[in-house]
Amino acid sequence: MWDTTTWKRVRQFKESQPEAAWSTALSPDGRLLATGGMDVSTQLNPSHVVLWNLESGEPIRTIRFAHQAIGVRFSPDGNWLAVADFEENVYLFETSKLTSAP
Repeated sequence: MWDTTTWKRVRQFKESQPEAAWSTALSPDGRLLATGGMDVSTQLNPSHVVLWNLESGEPIRTIRFAHQAIGVRFSPDGNWLAVADFEENVYLFETSKLTSAP
């Protein structure tokens, strides 16, 4: 991540998406980042969404999908994460359940 005022890098994530992130969303409180992308190294559920802790740069949770996750968005209050896939499905996840221990 870069500071758009100085264009200096302020965060490098410790683990990266296996492929490019096609969609990103920042939570309203600025603590979480959701990225949606593909993992061509696996045939089983090749699409995924990664939820990141912005302070540590560590991934919190990875959710795998059968179809390409092309859109991720947080609700205005940050309580929900919506994921849209290439097959026109929309999935809703409660953010508190994604950030708690599995």
